Amino acid sequence: MLCGLPLAALSQTVSTELEEVRIQSGRLEQRQFDAPGSVHAVDAAVLRSGMQVNLSDALQQVPGVVALNRNNYAQDVQISIRGFGSRAPFGLRGIRLITDGIPATIPDGQGQASTVSLTSTERVEVLTGPLAQIYGNASGGVIQTFTREASQEPELLNQLFVGAYGQTRTDWQLSGRAGKVGIVADYSTFGIDGYRQNSDARRQQLNSVITLDSQPGTRWKLVVNVFDMPYAKDPLGLNALQLSSPSQAGTNAIARGTRKTVKQDQVGLVMEHQIDRDLQVTARAYSGMRDNLQFQSLNTWVGLSRHYDGMGLQLKGRGQAGNTPYDWVAGIDKDFAGEQRQGGAAALGQLSGLPTRNEWNQASNQDSFAQANWFVSERWTLTTGVRNSRVDLKSRDDYLSDGNGSGSVQYRATSPVLGLTWHVSDTWNLYANQGKGFETPTMAEAAYTTSGTSVSGTFNPTLKAATSLHRELGTKWAPSPATHIGLAWFQIRTDNDLVSDVSTGGKTSYVNATRTLRQGIELSARHAWSP
Repeated sequence: MLCGLPLAALSQTVSTELEEVRIQSGRLEQRQFDAPGSVHAVDAAVLRSGMQVNLSDALQQVPGVVALNRNNYAQDVQISIRGFGSRAPFGLRGIRLITDGIPATIPDGQGQASTVSLTSTERVEVLTGPLAQIYGNASGGVIQTFTREASQEPELLNQLFVGAYGQTRTDWQLSGRAGKVGIVADYSTFGIDGYRQNSDARRQQLNSVITLDSQPGTRWKLVVNVFDMPYAKDPLGLNALQLSSPSQAGTNAIARGTRKTVKQDQVGLVMEHQIDRDLQVTARAYSGMRDNLQFQSLNTWVGLSRHYDGMGLQLKGRGQAGNTPYDWVAGIDKDFAGEQRQGGAAALGQLSGLPTRNEWNQASNQDSFAQANWFVSERWTLTTGVRNSRVDLKSRDDYLSDGNGSGSVQYRATSPVLGLTWHVSDTWNLYANQGKGFETPTMAEAAYTTSGTSVSGTFNPTLKAATSLHRELGTKWAPSPATHIGLAWFQIRTDNDLVSDVSTGGKTSYVNATRTLRQGIELSARHAWSP
């Protein structure tokens, strides 16, 4: 059972009413209270109350979300939503991450939170349950972040935070408008020496959003993101005997220089155009590069050089079928990611000799989707949706001394969603949803095959995509303008869930489990306290 109870004082102003929140998750913009499912928003007040370092810090109050900060910057934060993502040894799995309309999850379901700049983020939205399946492969949940709007007057903000164990964070932020152009440019740095030996890290990040309102109803948005982590040392784990001195590094961490280096550059362009009162078109295109190099305690190293890009187009509008009005959205997504992955022997934390692993891996998807909210009556709203997905995984082995490990596989799926909301009163909603989802293996999970009690570096095309049936029942109640309460029950039955099989020598192979079951209850409450 997953249960979260965030009782937060979200405002210290004179007002004792919770601000009405309009959300964009679920494809159709609407009031959070009326959304036909579990949608949660984390606003700027909550974001500013923390250190604004890790995405996990912003998600602690969201029911159904387990956000673990390992305090190890070489291993990333671990985020799971209703169990999806819990198997990830690094990065994000099974969860869709979108920043300012640009996907931060590649087609195979791998995601990185490094593109999220919390220092300039105005709002975080989390969508869980059946409605998340409209976002395609590996959508056990959807996290969307939104950069703040440019200020009307020029602003220059500067922050400095200092903490224990050599922790420092600085932030410089420029915001303003000049005619039709708005800009938010945020540059932040973070450093920490760490409580444990060999746990220090340094990183810097630039997030810039430039908007152009070229004409009434038309906005262009350029999103530029740069993430540079020159090093994050890995202190490794400790065994039972070593725990008597918990600040020490694990075995061979210092001698073999365990650490990770990451460099990522990304640019995206989003265009929104209001064709008429009832029809809007949105288009996006993006491209990026990510380099990753990690030295491990086994005296080995692994590195990747990834290029990714994609585009999307969607139409959103309003219509009427007889006496029933409805809101609708339909679109297409096409994304690609390719990476040259290498590995080999290391000597005391330095490259040694030629690579003993060298392969080109790529993942791509072509999807189409449609969703509609049907306002059957004043008290009833019907939600329908469907997504058709095709995901291709390919691997080309460029190191043939140990045999040819190349291979490819294609996955196809149709994910329907159906929901019903009963607006019992202006302050009380009941809803029920059901949907189907699927999750393909990631490129890293398909890269190895079990060979007896060992693991071979051969592409595994026999892995099946996990398919899941999601059910959800919930209620939202606002007993007063200052208080909102939500309760949801969920059940997820998954066939062919992906689980680890054999792990040895830093390699892990995966198999499909016959069936898994997740179910739980989520409770949330928000209250605006009077001063």
